[in-house]
Amino acid sequence: TFPLSNNNFFGIDEKIEIRLKPSEEEQPATALLSSIAEIKDTITALPKFKLEKLDWIVINDKALFLGTPLLSFPGKTYWSKDGHFLPTGFDFEFKNLSSLSQRKYNAGQDQWLLWNEDGSVLHLNKEDFRKLSVSSFRLTEKSQEWM
Repeated sequence: TFPLSNNNFFGIDEKIEIRLKPSEEEQPATALLSSIAEIKDTITALPKFKLEKLDWIVINDKALFLGTPLLSFPGKTYWSKDGHFLPTGFDFEFKNLSSLSQRKYNAGQDQWLLWNEDGSVLHLNKEDFRKLSVSSFRLTEKSQEWM
C-alpha cells in the first residue's frame, strides 16, 4: 500500500516575481553606467593610474565600469551583492532571493547580473569585460562607428 498523499498543493505552480525595493542600508558603489557620448572627451584626458584598476564593457550606447574607486562621471551607480549589480539605494524585496537567483540563472558563476529598478535583469559575461585604458576606449569607440 502507498502512504497517504498530501493534497495541500495550493499555489505550487506559482512563480515569484523578483522585485527590488528601496533599501535603508547604505552600500558602497562598485559599478557605474555612463553614456559614452557624455564621457568620451573626459576619459581621454584622465591619467593612466585612474583607469588601470577598472574593467569595462559597452552596453548599447553606454559604458559599464567596474571597480573602485569609480570615476566621477555622470551616470547610474550600482553595488555588488553575490554576483548581482543592484542600483544603489535598492535591494531585493526578499533577502534570500540573491543567492537563490544566482543558483538558478548563473550556476557557473561566469556572469554578472545587472538589475534595473523595475526588476529587469541583463546577463553580462565576466570574460567580456576588458581593462580600461585610453587605448581600449578609443579602439572601442572606433569600432562602434563602423556598426
